[in-house]
Amino acid sequence: MKQKESLVYEPLILESLLKGSKLSGFDQSSLALFISQNFSEKPAVFLFEDNRIAFDFYETFESFSSLPVFYYPEKSDKAKVPGFISTNERYRQETLFKSIDCKVPLVFSTTSAQERNIEKNQNPKSGFFVIKKGTELDRDSFLSFLVKAGYQKEDSVFTPNSFSVRGDIVDVFPAYFQNPFRCSFDFDVVGRLSYFDPSSQTSTQKTQHIVLRAPGSQTTVFINLIEHLSSPSSFFVQLESGLFSVTKNKVFSSSVDLGVVSVFASGKNKEERTKSLVSVVGSLKPKRVFFSGNKKRRSLGLGQVVCVLPPVCGFSFYIKHNGSFVFSERDINKETQKTDKWVPKNRASPDLLSLQDISEISLGDFIVHKNFGVGIYRGLIVKETELGMQEVINIEYGNNSFVSVSVDNITFVHRHLGSGKNPRVATLGSSRWNLELKKARASVVLVAKELVKLYVKKEQERLFSYKEDQEMELALKNSFPFVETPDQKKAIKDSLLDLLKKKPADRLICGDVGFGKTEVALRLMMRAVSSGRSCVFLCPTTILADQHFITCSERFEPLGVRVDLLSRFKTKKEQTSILNRCLSKQVDILVGTHRVLSDDVILPSLGLLIIDEEHKFGVKHKEKIRSLKSHLDVFTLSATPIPRTLQQSMVGIRDISKIQTPPTTRKPIETSVDYFSWSTIKENIEREIERGGQVYFVQNDIPSLSQTSKKISGFFPSFSVDFIHGQMPSRDLEERVLSFFKGGIDILICTTIIESGLDITNANLIIINNAQNFGLSQLYQMRGRVGRGKKRASCLLLIPKTKLKKHAYQRLKTIEKHTTLGSGYDISIKDLEIRGAGSVFGYKQSGHISSVGFEMYCQLLKEEIDRINNPGSTSGSGVNVTLTESAYIPETYIKNKKQRIGFYNRLSTAKNKKEHKKIQKELIDRFGPIKKQTKNLVLKFYIETVFRKTSVKQIVISSKSILFVFSDFLPFSSAEKLISSLKYWAKKRGFSYVFGKTRNDELKFNVECFDINYAFNIAKKFSSFFN
Repeated sequence: MKQKESLVYEPLILESLLKGSKLSGFDQSSLALFISQNFSEKPAVFLFEDNRIAFDFYETFESFSSLPVFYYPEKSDKAKVPGFISTNERYRQETLFKSIDCKVPLVFSTTSAQERNIEKNQNPKSGFFVIKKGTELDRDSFLSFLVKAGYQKEDSVFTPNSFSVRGDIVDVFPAYFQNPFRCSFDFDVVGRLSYFDPSSQTSTQKTQHIVLRAPGSQTTVFINLIEHLSSPSSFFVQLESGLFSVTKNKVFSSSVDLGVVSVFASGKNKEERTKSLVSVVGSLKPKRVFFSGNKKRRSLGLGQVVCVLPPVCGFSFYIKHNGSFVFSERDINKETQKTDKWVPKNRASPDLLSLQDISEISLGDFIVHKNFGVGIYRGLIVKETELGMQEVINIEYGNNSFVSVSVDNITFVHRHLGSGKNPRVATLGSSRWNLELKKARASVVLVAKELVKLYVKKEQERLFSYKEDQEMELALKNSFPFVETPDQKKAIKDSLLDLLKKKPADRLICGDVGFGKTEVALRLMMRAVSSGRSCVFLCPTTILADQHFITCSERFEPLGVRVDLLSRFKTKKEQTSILNRCLSKQVDILVGTHRVLSDDVILPSLGLLIIDEEHKFGVKHKEKIRSLKSHLDVFTLSATPIPRTLQQSMVGIRDISKIQTPPTTRKPIETSVDYFSWSTIKENIEREIERGGQVYFVQNDIPSLSQTSKKISGFFPSFSVDFIHGQMPSRDLEERVLSFFKGGIDILICTTIIESGLDITNANLIIINNAQNFGLSQLYQMRGRVGRGKKRASCLLLIPKTKLKKHAYQRLKTIEKHTTLGSGYDISIKDLEIRGAGSVFGYKQSGHISSVGFEMYCQLLKEEIDRINNPGSTSGSGVNVTLTESAYIPETYIKNKKQRIGFYNRLSTAKNKKEHKKIQKELIDRFGPIKKQTKNLVLKFYIETVFRKTSVKQIVISSKSILFVFSDFLPFSSAEKLISSLKYWAKKRGFSYVFGKTRNDELKFNVECFDINYAFNIAKKFSSFFN
């Protein structure tokens, strides 16, 4: 009896379906519950008419059910872009190769699953290759299997369908795996087996066995998915007038209408939404009440215990057929599924990206040496020196001269990042480099003084104070239609606290597109207006200004706050009227473009400046903004922060809030790269407008916009198609933008003018033509125009059928990889690496950045700021460690030169013991046991790190002795006390030692050794002498 009570659908309903009846009248939630209730113990395939609907059901079960669920999209016959694998192909492979091992697979597909396009030899279970830890496996046979299965050999595995070999270690990334795996061989025995994170290349989870699909013999016999899965039950699902029907066969004997009525929770919070549903239950008086959610039992104030069901229902519903009502916890909490299926599990927290890392340098790239200037990178070479074999960086300079830089001094070099133009190569012995440095230092002095001067002004107390108006601020908060994320709450709290401090604020609000940065700005403006201060909301484009004006008007005007807009959309007469209102204090919030920076714009009580995407303004406008910062509270919103911001945070001028938690309703945007084809464009647009959505088509070529618009109009004569660009008359642009915003235009052909602004929740497809021509940040920002609502969005990047240039390929691979919500910061840094630094500090400095390189410029700036802030202080160069044996990473251990440079760089810049241990662990994980030469190198850098802040100036390590040279007697009060302590330390450990002096009268302490390892151990023990 209890079991029947927990069933929403009586067993007779399923029986009627299996006997040939048609079940109709389902909404999406009720059908999901029907499937969950009746097919948890029997395999089934549900065939939909549309891929998107099939995926929606798959996503629901993937997110909220423990059932083994699979998605099998239609097979594409289009030519594939080399180097890119579609998400759909990964889903298909997962269904084909993983569902066979499940006893009760639940598959969502389309009617195309009935097509016979699967090779029959993919079906037998004998066609799988098993790798098991501790068992014998011939390595060469395994590699041969990978090649036959179509895997591409790479130096490192980052993308699906690739593998790499490093000695006894093999990395493999099957397309249908979420993570690649690593297998190490001990001769022909599998020694270690683990999954790893492709971004960090480090193992994340050990496993005992892995099953791979093996290639079969060629065949002309093809089967469909139903046959491939050994003929499970299959059902057809149709969408008719907004409701779903299910049949066993397309021809049915009878029909059962369940009469499902969707019920949506209403209210600003959980309590209100729950009450709204309870009220509906009270009016309907259902026979039985259920609760679809994660909690064990739930009392909803109905005076009865409610049966708990799996959380597969997105909304509540009532079934007329049997009088059942189902509450949806997800609807009450406003939660939606956020499946990002192919983001690797257990991803390591990304280290802060640094431009100092030169591992991405390629042969022929420009490289900067601290002492010799700009040269050309000519690769790594191994040299025999007096101290053994060493690997050096070979740099070519003018007049065919070369400099070999030891990996010990790798911090002396960095990649050249400038404005994109080729720099002038230095000539050894010439004074040109010193002159360039001198000019750059002079420039740096000006920038540093300006930054520090700004910092000093910020330290002065503002002439007024902000006051907290709880009633007004609460009213604005309650009008926010979404749930605040933890990061957003913290950003709001920290920013509002800034306004309560006595000193003017300067904070960067860094968050992905659509993560809620604007809401932080609104809360700040509310406090400012409540305190009698006016605000300026500065935007880089007229469209974004218009967007923010609409948002501000909707949220503020009901509260009596006066909002106005000043941009080129306004006529001269309108602008004059707005300026007069500003002067007479009749405007509380002025939203606008750079027009608001003009001298004729006067707001007597201006206190707060909000800047959206500051880096998009021209250099002259940046100078104006900089002058305003000295006496205003300034908050900058950015999805892709620039290094200039980070340089300012370095001296404490600017605080940073990062909003990295995606809103609960946001889903990752499905991103794919394809060749340009009108049929592809038509197919994608058709799919989107059929579900009531709107589309962006980016064609960044003004002359061809009209023709493109006519072409697409021909495909969709019943829908509204129009185009916009930045050079069209202001009125026309405004009308079309607002028409698209209100749903009057279905397909908008546009240039990159939509890069900032246009927050339209119904637009969930963006097609970007000639995507190879855009920068990463541009692609990222444009992609962020879609996916603002609850529906899953898509971004299609179209390229011509020609070979991509290296940088274009890098950009597209990066944007394809960073589908994860919150990738804006990574994107901006990567874009800077690919495109060059350019004018990041302002037009006065751009020439010097190009001549000496961005990293050198930043280093000079940091040194100058440190000098100004700490006059008289000197920064030591650290300890110089000399090793008399070979110390390098041999090619036989790490073949890839970029990877070797990367590890040299990381070892030389590691800050503490923990970082060194992490690097050693990674070396063993990725490349196997550390070779002797590499071990020497690792220990050498380790010793440099642990002695960095001591009075030891130099260490010479050999197999017979280890020599320590002291620059002073610290931390002891005298040289005598230092010598006395050294004697005690050595005698206590039984070491033989002698003292001496250098030519400069510096103390030498020489300890006798038996071999090099013994010397390293002495150095490790001696490091604790200074603690």
